[in-house]
Amino acid sequence: RPRAVHFGAGRGRACCSWSACAGHAPSMGRSHFRYLLAEVLWKDAETPSARSTPSLTQSGALRLLRDSLGRNFGDDGVAQTLPTLQVSFASPRVIIVRCAREHSQQVWAALTFLTTCDSRTVLYRVVRVSSKLELCVRKALQLYRNRREVPHAHLKVVEDEERALKALC
Repeated sequence: RPRAVHFGAGRGRACCSWSACAGHAPSMGRSHFRYLLAEVLWKDAETPSARSTPSLTQSGALRLLRDSLGRNFGDDGVAQTLPTLQVSFASPRVIIVRCAREHSQQVWAALTFLTTCDSRTVLYRVVRVSSKLELCVRKALQLYRNRREVPHAHLKVVEDEERALKALC
């Protein structure tokens, strides 16, 4: 039987034949991810003090999501989801989160339980769950096109966000 070199052996050493070793079987399979597209709805968007566009960055969104997972599912929930949790895109209007398929419902719940961002009331509504980033980006672009209440002053910001979304594909 041929000897195989893989990450389970370490330092390029052959540990066994492919068929006999059970230690590397999980790493040989494909990783299955889910992409969650959530629409961000700001409750106080109509108030005069909220005319400025709120800032929601990828790192800030990841921190909020991690805190929500910790509050709702404890340290075990955070430890399970954190290795594969990633915010692929974040803007004041939409957020795209990547996670493992096994934890997608847990992340969905954590997004739903989020109620504040930068001391403002917010609602995250999951619009699409997909196994491909492209499909979430298409749906996000469709959401941008369907939103007609964007003030003229923020039109440049929306166009920049659309360009950033298109660059993901």
